[in-house]
Amino acid sequence: AQRYIALILAILVQYEWQPSYPNLRALMDACRSGNDAFETKLAPYAQEIGEITTKLAVWRKERLPPPHALQSDFDHAAATVTQMLMGGIAVGGACVFMPHLQTLLPELIGLAEITDNPMLSSLGSAISRMVLSISLPTAYIRPVFTSLVDIARTSTSWRVRHRASSMIPAIFLRYLERWSDTDEVPKMLEVMLMSLEDENVDVRSNGSLSLAVVIRNSMLNKIETLQKRFNRRIRKLALPPRSSAEYERTLRLRHGAVLGLISLARTYPFTVPEWMPALIDSLAKFATEPNPIASSIRSFGQEFTRNHQDNWHADSKLFNEDQTLALSTIVSGTSYYA
Repeated sequence: AQRYIALILAILVQYEWQPSYPNLRALMDACRSGNDAFETKLAPYAQEIGEITTKLAVWRKERLPPPHALQSDFDHAAATVTQMLMGGIAVGGACVFMPHLQTLLPELIGLAEITDNPMLSSLGSAISRMVLSISLPTAYIRPVFTSLVDIARTSTSWRVRHRASSMIPAIFLRYLERWSDTDEVPKMLEVMLMSLEDENVDVRSNGSLSLAVVIRNSMLNKIETLQKRFNRRIRKLALPPRSSAEYERTLRLRHGAVLGLISLARTYPFTVPEWMPALIDSLAKFATEPNPIASSIRSFGQEFTRNHQDNWHADSKLFNEDQTLALSTIVSGTSYYA
């Protein structure tokens, strides 16, 4: 029933979009005026969608515990609204659904924390992928980006932060030519750096991967600055004894700084720039520290050797003896290339 209700709602909203003009001259005049000639910003049900968004937030708090969670009002409403949007943004008249998508986005991303309803969890993942795969109208690129940034900064759920921080670099890179270096780029970089210090190790690891992708595609000029930042951070965060109340916090922040260095190394997955051997040497110094630092370094070392196997005969000449030993240390403690 939810599927058919969602389909009917999508059709009704879509049919509200019928821009028309008596002749070509009227259409051209409307285009010249710059007043949304094709009514792509039309939001005929903005009030109703706003009310639904408010109710979803309330119903989420009232959600029944398992095994009765599937009977909750939140689950029924969220499934219907998500399927309506999925049906709407995949058609030619998708522009009329964009104001509603922007309004509902926090609740849609919030579906990431629903783990006891497989269908709703699947719908949440699907709508997130669709948002990344469609071409957003220019007017909605920045609002969607800003909404994701706010979610990544403020959500109390690590699953929600994980999903939002994964979507941010995808949106950023898809519309790379639209951003301003004085606004969105620093904002996006701030979120990536925050992810490196998240309380959840999965969010930190994902933040490292995302940061590497973003730097590789748009911020190669910031590598030196970021490397100094991460090294300075590590020097300031000496690991205290395990009995210390600050041990867990220091370990988390130190892990984030190490992941930052790893993300810089990942910006050149198949080549070895001149600064890479020294970075490998630096990482080797932390290879014996407690997990998750040691496991992250070991994982990167194994990834590095896989990516450089074919051209190692040439790349190895860039490493001196100590740096080659350091590479062996971060992989397994023995010489990989012996």
